[in-house]
Amino acid sequence: MKSKILNILLSLCTVLIIVLIGESFLTFWRQPMSVDQKLGWKATEHYVFEGTKRDAAGKEYHVSIATDRNGFRLFGNPNSKKIKIFFLGDSFTYGIDVSNDKVYCALIVGKLNNVEGFAYGSGGYGTLQEYMILDKFIDLIKPDILILQLCCNDFIDNDFRLGQKSYYNNNGRRRPYLDEYGNISYLNPKHSSFFFIPDGLLAKSRLASFLFDKFNRLLLYPHKKQGESIETEISRVGPGHEGLRRAVKITKMSMDMIKNRAAGILIFAFSVDDGQPMWGEFQKLVEQEHFNYIDGIPQALRSYEEKGYTIRAADKGHLNELGHRIVADKLTDYLQKEEILSKFTKAKAGRIPDLEVNLQRDN
Repeated sequence: MKSKILNILLSLCTVLIIVLIGESFLTFWRQPMSVDQKLGWKATEHYVFEGTKRDAAGKEYHVSIATDRNGFRLFGNPNSKKIKIFFLGDSFTYGIDVSNDKVYCALIVGKLNNVEGFAYGSGGYGTLQEYMILDKFIDLIKPDILILQLCCNDFIDNDFRLGQKSYYNNNGRRRPYLDEYGNISYLNPKHSSFFFIPDGLLAKSRLASFLFDKFNRLLLYPHKKQGESIETEISRVGPGHEGLRRAVKITKMSMDMIKNRAAGILIFAFSVDDGQPMWGEFQKLVEQEHFNYIDGIPQALRSYEEKGYTIRAADKGHLNELGHRIVADKLTDYLQKEEILSKFTKAKAGRIPDLEVNLQRDN
């Protein structure tokens, strides 16, 4: 009897040691994203990476990544007298596959005169999380211009039920969701077989979160293999898809929150993709919100790919250095062509009474 008890205790001690080693390893092995109670997750503060990465063609290149104390890839001087631009988005704005000076935001600031740049993005962010970042930092930065980067998968990220059914846009992490009545709740879009795992454990344990993510993707993999992820269903059904209609309503509420919080700030929006029917719905929302839409970026990226250029990172979805340069060129061309910055400079000097009306008329 004593021998059995001893064996049980030894087994428990072994498991405990393995768990502690795993937790310690994942704690010291810093990841670009980390758990946050309000945001679900965030860009890790003071994250540093120096090394090589590969693009979609397998070519290696050097990457130097660093974030500041708030997780920003780019954070200028909030007290500057220059025109302050706040870039806000998801993983495409974070730019995990390129160096700090090659992210599209930094390239734009380098190309333009009299501009101070601030850029925050985090992988998998939905519109509500982007609003929360805006709400947290807008009073510190006091931006003159907000450039909101959109992606068609935002609809999946914004809706709990769609996220649950997605293989591609489901990281199995607890996150804030708006419901159809404007209430915020914290849910985990994990596979239903794992609903017995407490979210508190996943939020506090790096090891549990890491292992759960792998299991969650494993359970969803058969759906991906058979082409059953919710994105395929939405593409097949079209804009009348019930889940998409619900996500559009929720997304509009989040965009309303962004517009209200950024009152008096010139807001621009662009997308890195244009998959239908999602992008058609985004175009309607951007028009309803009276955001200034910058067109042509997905088309420019596609044009380079059709010519044989490699613009994607190793995951074949995100952008490499060339991809970020294409985005930066298109955005810079737009800002210069519309003379937005020169108009803004004059407006700050008091020579144009209503900048937003003038710009809307020009567009």
